[in-house]
Amino acid sequence: MLKRTCTLSLLVIAAISTTKAQDDSFRLGIKLAPNFAWMRSDSKDLQSDGNRLSYSFGLTGDLKLNAAGNYFFSTGILYNNIGGTFKADGTYDLNGTTTTVRSQQDLKLRYIEVPLTLKLRATSEKPLSFYGQVGFSAAFNIRARTDATTTLTVGNNTSSASLDDENVIDDIALFKASMVVGAGLEFALPSGTTLFGGLTYNNAFTNALDGDAKNLNATGKKSRLYADYLEITLGIFL
Repeated sequence: MLKRTCTLSLLVIAAISTTKAQDDSFRLGIKLAPNFAWMRSDSKDLQSDGNRLSYSFGLTGDLKLNAAGNYFFSTGILYNNIGGTFKADGTYDLNGTTTTVRSQQDLKLRYIEVPLTLKLRATSEKPLSFYGQVGFSAAFNIRARTDATTTLTVGNNTSSASLDDENVIDDIALFKASMVVGAGLEFALPSGTTLFGGLTYNNAFTNALDGDAKNLNATGKKSRLYADYLEITLGIFL
């Protein structure tokens, strides 16, 4: 599914961009975006514990929806690194013995992401223009690793263990859906290229965890963890 989605997205962008030589209905660009990512939870056993500084990059494309050029369908294909630190704490009964698990995780996730948004641009005669965009994104996990320190207390006995760059991709859901909201500026150069920059917020509404995620929670039960990020969007339309 992941391979088919990536291939289809590239073919769509390539096919539409061939019309650029004939008209200005499509703009193809390159984006590089540092981001501040974090893990958000609504489960009692998981608690967000810090941000992660990372980045995304890839192709972006705008399909003009009206002659004036202030409405666009914006999409692309992006290689996205996100994640964050969180705590996993839980206490439960194991064969009549009180068992406590306390773990601190630094989760590192990689996705192939396809945004699907509507962009509204305030056009003017000046080179500088403002834009806002809103929509959704579909992302597919391709890598998941964690650094973790876990303390296990069974009755009066306590033990600790550490994981260093441990592969936890089996604990992460393949698909991630998010809401996307952004705003920024575009600056048109005399050469015909356009520089753009702004802020984009990606708010996940699907659970990042798959199954019981035994390596990432403290109770062995289904927990909910969401991968959000805020990016500084930088790029150029060619």
